[in-house]
Formats: sequence, structure tokens, C-alpha cells
Amino acid sequence: MAMGIALVLASCASMKKDTLTVQERFSRYDLNDDGKISLAEYSEAATRIIFATFDENDDGSVTLAEWQGLEGKESDKLFVEHDPNEDGKITLKEALATTKKKKSFSQEFPGIDANHDGSVVLAEAEAYAAKVRAEMKKK
Repeated sequence: MAMGIALVLASCASMKKDTLTVQERFSRYDLNDDGKISLAEYSEAATRIIFATFDENDDGSVTLAEWQGLEGKESDKLFVEHDPNEDGKITLKEALATTKKKKSFSQEFPGIDANHDGSVVLAEAEAYAAKVRAEMKKK
């Protein structure tokens, strides 16, 4: 949704308890198991992970109340953007479609893809995670 995916790779990214290593997180994103993550894989996996965080009761949809629990009421407009059929809930299918349409993660990806070859390998993910952790410690 709206939260930064960089944090998912880095450390306590999702709001749920996250004790996975960078390598384990990398595997979640590498959907075709080829040892690298494309922008499409990154976007899909990030959306799925964030969706699971928002879907507090694991019923397969995010209600406005669940959304507000993480995003606050000030982002209700964003909720509506993710709920194109206006039924008051966001399904994973809607979230994936919105992410794809809005190219939601395309600005973050180049910062992780250090050599700008269009894919992220584990070493790049580890370096980026270390960078984000260091930045978080400064705050």
C-alpha cells in the first residue's frame, strides 16, 4: 500500500513480527527462483507482503478499519483508489492491479538495483538492507 517496501527487505518492515533474514526475504521476492528479482517480481511480492500485513484477520480482504489501523484516517482517499469496485474492501487482486497500474514500486527499485541491470541479486539486497538499517539507526 503506501508504506515503503525498502523496509521489508531491511528489517522490521511489516507491522507483524518479522524475524526473517535478508536471504529469506529475498527468496520471498524471487518468485521464479532464478536468483534475481525483477521489478515485476518486486512489485508483486511487495504487494502480497504488505497486503498480508494490512489483512489483520486473514480473511483475504482489507477493510477500511484495517486500513485505518495502519494508515490512519487521513489516507482514506488512497483506500478508495485501491477499491475500484467500491465494495468497502480491498482484495489481493485489486491491490495487485492497482500496484501494477500505478507502478507503485518503480521508484524504489532502482535504489536497490545497485548496478542498474534491471534485476536485484542477493548481494544488492543485502547491501541495501544494511544501508536502510544504518539510516534507521540515525533516526
